[in-house]
Amino acid sequence: MVRGHATEYLAELEPEELLNDPGPDGRYCAALQLARSGDPRALPLLIGTLSRGEPAASAFGVPWMRGVVAQQGAAHALGGYRDDRALTALLTAVEPFRRAVRAEERSLGISVVGALGRYGDARAVPALVDILYRGGDVSTGYVPNTTVLPSVEGSAVKALAQIGSRDALEALYRLARNGRSCRLLRQAANEGLAQALGSLPDGRSHRSVPRSNATRR
Repeated sequence: MVRGHATEYLAELEPEELLNDPGPDGRYCAALQLARSGDPRALPLLIGTLSRGEPAASAFGVPWMRGVVAQQGAAHALGGYRDDRALTALLTAVEPFRRAVRAEERSLGISVVGALGRYGDARAVPALVDILYRGGDVSTGYVPNTTVLPSVEGSAVKALAQIGSRDALEALYRLARNGRSCRLLRQAANEGLAQALGSLPDGRSHRSVPRSNATRR
């Protein structure tokens, strides 16, 4: 852990040296540092780290922890770039979560989805909607209860609110209006809509606004 904290201050090292730190904490700090500096040389290295997908020996094995920690750091860093290569890497990494979320991959899914929200590009909305409504019904806004928090679905709610496009807000509005959906996710959707839209001039909240007005973007 001491080495991890020290890595934040090794600004004189090349990106290759930082990202190849032997400790998982060091690599995580290295990825975050590279994002803060906006160093374009680091982009291919961050993409490679995210896509590497080191195989898991077990859910609690050291190789799995090292791989996931490095991938989480790379995902977080890529969310700070404004480069189509970063977006493509994040969309590729999030693709498996459109179908299922394995317990040992949940933390990585949360990080990748969160990075897409920070990136803020509407091209990510279809994938995020699929993740949110996996096992539910997007046409009615139904999302089943989740028993694990934090969840990839919760991260998708926040990401959709951050992107704030018409399709993103429509997906959140349907969820917020469906009383059968997961209570915690409905609450998150309401909060996301409030942040994205704010109050209307007459003081009404988004809850009383017809769907066509709730997606006025």
